Amino acid sequence: MIYKKSTVQLFEKHPCLYILAFGCVSAKITNKLVVAHMTKSEMYLYDLAFLGPGLIFLDQYFNSFIDEYLVLWIALVLSFFDLVRYCVSVCNQIASHLHIYVFKIKPLATLSSPQEHNHH
Repeated sequence: MIYKKSTVQLFEKHPCLYILAFGCVSAKITNKLVVAHMTKSEMYLYDLAFLGPGLIFLDQYFNSFIDEYLVLWIALVLSFFDLVRYCVSVCNQIASHLHIYVFKIKPLATLSSPQEHNHH
């Protein structure tokens, strides 16, 4: 609907920006589906990820009160940071639950070298 109703052919003129914005929304919802399935928890219909597309929709509904290109950039920034926030949160929760570090290997306690065992 957003694609068809665009008065400035937003998708035709800025396909990468459009796909990145909606790709971040899709990625977050997909991640939430996977996490909800793996943890057997409930997934709620309302999500902050839909704020960006909602802004574009509302802008078009009110006859592009704000420049659609600017609103698309705002949608991209919002959806990107929401995706990153969600992924960091999930990684931190998993790491906390498993008592591990994310992207860090804890050094082992120093062991005596094999040469010391041969001399005793």
